[in-house]
Amino acid sequence: MIEEKKVGYKQTDIGIIPEDWNVKYLGDLANFYKGKFLPKSNISYSGKFKCIHYGELFTHYKEKIKDIRYKTNQPLNISFLSKSNDVLMPTSDVTPNGLAKASCVLEDNLILGGDILVIRMKEQAKLNGVFLSYFIRLHKDEIMKRISGTTVYHLYASDIKDLLVHFPEIEEQNSIVSALMDIDGLINSLEELIVKKRNMKKAAIQKLITGEKRIPGFCTKWEKSPLEDLANFYKGKFLPKSNISYSGKFKCIHYGELFTHYKEKIKDIRYKTNQPLNISFLSKSNDVLMPTSDVTPNGLAKASCVLEDNLILGGDILVIRMKEQAKLNGVFLSYFIRLHKDEIMKRISGTTVYHLYASDIKDLLVHFPEIEEQNSIVSILEDMSEEIEIIEHRLAKANSMKAGMMHDLLSGKTRLCQTNIQKEFAS
Repeated sequence: MIEEKKVGYKQTDIGIIPEDWNVKYLGDLANFYKGKFLPKSNISYSGKFKCIHYGELFTHYKEKIKDIRYKTNQPLNISFLSKSNDVLMPTSDVTPNGLAKASCVLEDNLILGGDILVIRMKEQAKLNGVFLSYFIRLHKDEIMKRISGTTVYHLYASDIKDLLVHFPEIEEQNSIVSALMDIDGLINSLEELIVKKRNMKKAAIQKLITGEKRIPGFCTKWEKSPLEDLANFYKGKFLPKSNISYSGKFKCIHYGELFTHYKEKIKDIRYKTNQPLNISFLSKSNDVLMPTSDVTPNGLAKASCVLEDNLILGGDILVIRMKEQAKLNGVFLSYFIRLHKDEIMKRISGTTVYHLYASDIKDLLVHFPEIEEQNSIVSILEDMSEEIEIIEHRLAKANSMKAGMMHDLLSGKTRLCQTNIQKEFAS
């Protein structure tokens, strides 16, 4: 599909951009260096000098580096030091995805560790390093083509020297960076709020599920009972991935979803199947589901309660079905099992593939209050979960908005010379 060229725009090797924008090879705009060896044993939260370890470029720092968290006593004379406006990229990893990340440092004399590619702008380039970091991340697919390796992947300066960069004058670059940093500020605040709310929920689970904190109005002594006295155990039946989709006659749950998608309370069933009911295992409301096998043991201590009858439950799902006289809320039990992860982990067997069987947890001692207090505890915790989900939805929307802004602003499709960012992206 051929792009239609608008008035004030020009056709270039990398597409249509504004007439007054520059197009240059990265090698013409910057010099390239490499950080020096900085072992993890040399870094801590205290020390004389601020430093950056290459691993932080994957997980901690975004397009603009701020709030340097590590320090070192490694002497400056054997270290590589930053210069404000340097753009940093990791040069090696066991997966290629993280190597297309770029972060700009705005301080001089930070110690930069090994495996960091340092892109240092030439004086005449007039290129904002944060702008370049956004540009590189936007063009992740192009960077990925230049990465080499099989078991360990590498990115060298020679791989990106011929990367074509298009950019406006420095004033417009600064305006673009300011606009993108505004949306990043919103994203950061939402991420911090989610962490805070999750910590609050974690503390509430610890206190409410153990009975350390009682809900006003309840004072009955809690019961203790082995899980086998409270429930019967079943196993789901074979449900291949080829049999599931987003359309079909019957709702279903694949065991893999218990690791990644469903929490203590299962809602919004996402998959369906046309697999006949008469060859399937069907749920009963209040069933607690646990995965029974995985290549790592950590996920096997997860439990999720389903509140619908007749969902098709796939193989490798352990189904804990409460006995009628038990009066045990399945969501409460799911919280209890997840809270006692360490106890569950002791009961898992296997080496290359790990397993959890009904026989492993039949004697798990469950302590619980009367059903009314269980229901109140679940209600409080689920209210907290819903609050977190609302914030997560806002975060997803903000990230989507950022992606759209990056595409439009860094391509010149939307100009910010005299533009109010709120007007441009109001929706």
